[in-house]
Amino acid sequence: MNRMKRLGMLLAAGCTLLLMPADGSAANEVMPDAIGSVKSDTGTSFYYDSPTSGGATAMWNAAVVAKNATITLMADWTSSSGTQLVGEGTGAVYEGVIYVPTGCEITIDLNGWNIDRALEVPIENGEVICIQDGGVLNLTDTSGKSGSVTGGSNTGDAGGIMIEDGGSLNLWGGSITGNSCGGSGGGVVLAGAGSKLYVAGGTIKENKSNGSGGGVASVEGTVEIVKGEVTGNTADGSGGGLYLQGGTATLQDCDINANIAGSGGGICTATEAALTFKGNVNIQRNHAVSQENVQSGGGILAMSARPIRMSGTPQITMNTNADGTQSNLMFWLDEGRVYTSRVEDAGLSSAARIGCCFTGGTEKEMVMIPSWSGENVFSADSFAYTVTEKDGNLVLQRSMKSGNLWIYIVLGVGAFVIVLIVILVAVQMKKEREKEKRRKRKHKKNPERNDFHE
Repeated sequence: MNRMKRLGMLLAAGCTLLLMPADGSAANEVMPDAIGSVKSDTGTSFYYDSPTSGGATAMWNAAVVAKNATITLMADWTSSSGTQLVGEGTGAVYEGVIYVPTGCEITIDLNGWNIDRALEVPIENGEVICIQDGGVLNLTDTSGKSGSVTGGSNTGDAGGIMIEDGGSLNLWGGSITGNSCGGSGGGVVLAGAGSKLYVAGGTIKENKSNGSGGGVASVEGTVEIVKGEVTGNTADGSGGGLYLQGGTATLQDCDINANIAGSGGGICTATEAALTFKGNVNIQRNHAVSQENVQSGGGILAMSARPIRMSGTPQITMNTNADGTQSNLMFWLDEGRVYTSRVEDAGLSSAARIGCCFTGGTEKEMVMIPSWSGENVFSADSFAYTVTEKDGNLVLQRSMKSGNLWIYIVLGVGAFVIVLIVILVAVQMKKEREKEKRRKRKHKKNPERNDFHE
């Protein structure tokens, strides 16, 4: 009897395995080759197909159908062009682009793995992920490693992630890295006033843009970076790390380091963009490479007319222009515009260190902070500028047109060389006169001695 019961149990288990869905949704344990899992209100399902076949897209489509779900990766996901999956009337993955549709909030735990578009040449719609109006994507990595969104290469804007107007991206961990585009936003693009990017611990690094915004390009969007990094990004245009065309950006306890652009190596602000610093923000070792205008803002090129709101201990130092000169916080003055303030003091600490200068316009001075009574945390980036208090305001003055700085340097060096040559010639002539005097004295003492033997 016991033998018959055991046989019945084995037959029941065999039937259960045969009837299990192909996507592994009835599994209680992770299959050895699982690409990942989807956790929703209905439970957890595992997907263990090949990363380049239907398993990953089926996994994503299940998350989209659930609308609120968490995906945990257990292998790299290569999202190739040609991959398509449509469910519930909505395309979740189409031609390799992973879409977050309206009404969905999806969390991806990269878990040390990568979502890779694997494009070697740019194509149209070559971004990795597109967050549509009303969609929310949360990226994190609980593995302690650094999974990534990578391999995007777009002929237009957005190499890594496109945030459409009304979409939101929360980067809590992992990185957006190794993406490129022919337009703006090598890593991320915010494409409208309703788009939002919140970074808390994640990294946007080593992305490339042929336009502006090597790391991030925001058009009227809202950017907030807290304890994150934007580092090693490159833009041929403006804003190697961040390009802010309008909208707002708040930086707190974060690093904007080692980015490169034609102008605004770290950050470029334009079109009434509002930039705020809080806590300890480091903007260092960024580089502007423009040869046409060497005064192009290695750290920050502030072209927006709105003042930069500063508090805490920002360190805006060690940023350089193409000629190697210091250029940390560079203000651009529009011809004819009256600026009442370029910095709003919201509680700057005496430990803050900010190098500054300005270019454009015809004014020889500008008010940096009105009614300034704080510590001298600002310093001039070169001898062409002076930071001083005037009429109770902190004022930045230029002693000469910064664009002609090298002319003055060359003239100064030339004058120094001429003076040095004159001194050397005079010393040599004096030596020759002394030598001639000694020769004559010897000749008087011994007139019979031939000069040849002297």
